[in-house]
Amino acid sequence: MKTRLLAFAALAAVLTLTTACGSDGSGGESDAAAPAAANETATDMATGTPGDEASASATESATESATGSATGSATASASPSPSASASASPFGAACSEVPASVAGEPVGKAISGIPSLSTLSGVMRTAGLARTLNKGKDFTLFAPTNEAFTKVPKKKLDRLMGNKQALSALVAYHVVKGRKTPADLRSGKLKTVQGGELTTTGSGQSFKINDANVVCGDVVTRNATVYMIDSVLMPK
Repeated sequence: MKTRLLAFAALAAVLTLTTACGSDGSGGESDAAAPAAANETATDMATGTPGDEASASATESATESATGSATGSATASASPSPSASASASPFGAACSEVPASVAGEPVGKAISGIPSLSTLSGVMRTAGLARTLNKGKDFTLFAPTNEAFTKVPKKKLDRLMGNKQALSALVAYHVVKGRKTPADLRSGKLKTVQGGELTTTGSGQSFKINDANVVCGDVVTRNATVYMIDSVLMPK
């Protein structure tokens, strides 16, 4: 329980502190109360009480703890940073269904427009993290495809989908601070905002994240770089 709380707080701190609290330009996600709604999960993890029973003061405290003084910070750029877009060159068979428009969209909205990432998009909304990710800046998301989720045993997946806390930790395990290039994925370790580590191997256009294969890599969105993978990464 404590590990999940720390993972969620880390995700919120890494992503939310770097952006403004204004509009994310996503056209309105279903979890529109984030980051407050997202941090309600953190409060639940700390208190052990259901989200709808958590007190307003406790939720506000958790929100302030996770977001710090985000209010008043600069609004994120409407386009990818020059350093990210200049060198990016998407690769992999699954990239054929990625629309060019994702480059100008925040990552949550970009993912919602990629058919093979519809399950992940739903997971992010259920976890209350779509807007938090939309408002983050310069991070990497390893995005499991729909097929990747079918590899997870149904009972286990059902339990995950019914547990917002577990989903938050799972999403956090797929997020790494900073935009990673293919060169960064050559035989190394990456620390996730969940607190765990990912093992990366490969070269050229063939890479693995733990045991998952990258099926479409180096996809630049407005605020993040995405690598689509064929298996869900499970925290150890």
